[in-house]
Amino acid sequence: MPSLNDDLIQDWASDNAPDIYSFVPYTWKLKVMFHQFEMIWAANQHNWIDCSTKQQENVYLAACGETLNIDFSLPFNDFVPETCSTKFCLKVCITLFKL
Repeated sequence: MPSLNDDLIQDWASDNAPDIYSFVPYTWKLKVMFHQFEMIWAANQHNWIDCSTKQQENVYLAACGETLNIDFSLPFNDFVPETCSTKFCLKVCITLFKL
């Protein structure tokens, strides 16, 4: 039985040219939940991590908390659109940010 990830990869990695006659509009609605999470991001210019010397001047942004819920939809309602707008909804409970 194919999984959601298998379907997404197969759909996005298809080497077939888009065909208007086989196009079916659909929307992927996704919800990701993290419990007791910790995320660390590189906050340098262009998110570049400096590994060139021992005196590295990297800046990191960290967020940790009890819960993080991310809701978003991937709408595939138009045939080969130039752009696709996506809204993300983030809900965070008891969070600490540190630079």
